[in-house]
Amino acid sequence: MLYLPVDPDGRLAVSDGKPVYYSAPLVRAHNRADWAAAAVKPGEVVAVRVEPEDIDSQLEAENTTVGDIREFADDPVAARALALLFNRERVRFDPYDGSELTYDEEGRIAFGAGRLPIYPRIQPAVIGAVILEREGHEPAILVAQNRTRPGYYSLIAGYLEAGETVEEAFVREVREETGRRLHEITYVASQPWPISGSIMIGLKGTTSDEEPVAQVDGEIFDERWVTAAELDEITWPKQGSIAYRMLESFQKGEL
Repeated sequence: MLYLPVDPDGRLAVSDGKPVYYSAPLVRAHNRADWAAAAVKPGEVVAVRVEPEDIDSQLEAENTTVGDIREFADDPVAARALALLFNRERVRFDPYDGSELTYDEEGRIAFGAGRLPIYPRIQPAVIGAVILEREGHEPAILVAQNRTRPGYYSLIAGYLEAGETVEEAFVREVREETGRRLHEITYVASQPWPISGSIMIGLKGTTSDEEPVAQVDGEIFDERWVTAAELDEITWPKQGSIAYRMLESFQKGEL
């Protein structure tokens, strides 16, 4: 079993662009040999919380820098380990009888007093490219900053509600957050998002509403339409995110 130390701010040690795994929690010796990297598989890594100074001490190893968990949502090993860590921290009591949960070594299955298995809860969410189609103009994509996460532009996203399809959720989120109407919705890709215990379902929709036609909920601000050529003028989401990949695909003319 290998371990992935993460501090409360989501910092972790990175070497050669990949997370650093260790042979035991808090072990200071660097353990990112090529053979270890190749051998790591989902289910063989457990993420553990450590103090900031523990991450700082790991940075003393050669070619090691600090990274952010959001950069590795597309890494299947790290994403699984992080998702299970966050689930353990959030889900601490048995929903059947209220007893405290005990997790297995991997941190995937929990048991309360009744010994009924409790599996991780995965929350589905949609994230989508809203494309503006105007006759005689290049396609433009809608990007915006979220009030709770300012500093970069991303795509429109939100959680599914009970009884919704993913397409219905995307239409609703775009209407609520931007006041635009959508049509021609298609599936693009999906990605686990361990930070919130979600599965992000990427969609694409087109609109002719350059300006809002309905009231908005105020969740986003500083929204703008950008063409592929204008994307380099804004700050993007983290590189490991599905939002980054979708913006990159739009810039390349592949979306």
